[in-house]
Amino acid sequence: VTIVVMLRRSFRRACQAQAKPTGQQRLKQLFMEYGKTAIVVHYTLSIASMTLMYSLLRSGVDVSAQLRSVNLDSLADQYDSRIGGGGDKATTFFAAWCLHKALMPVRYPISAACIVAVCSRLKR
Repeated sequence: VTIVVMLRRSFRRACQAQAKPTGQQRLKQLFMEYGKTAIVVHYTLSIASMTLMYSLLRSGVDVSAQLRSVNLDSLADQYDSRIGGGGDKATTFFAAWCLHKALMPVRYPISAACIVAVCSRLKR
């Protein structure tokens, strides 16, 4: 019985060692490795993304049609019922923030690539 338990433990450790880090874990590793430069690059990209989302919404991009085009009909219906008519600047900002957060899985790899590129450029 003890040999089986030992084999299970060693197998778990091996699996954990080989586990690929998630995007968020990789970004944390980059922050630890590159320091302040990584934070500046990440927040600059985040501010640019948020600004882009807000600008697109203020210029009249049909968000619900875009959501429907990628088969997110239920999300498009929720958007129409809550925000649909445009609304004031606060509503537009909130919608832009939600879109910004929804694109987080896309932004993390972009941030990681830009952090490495900028830091290698600054080391020259």
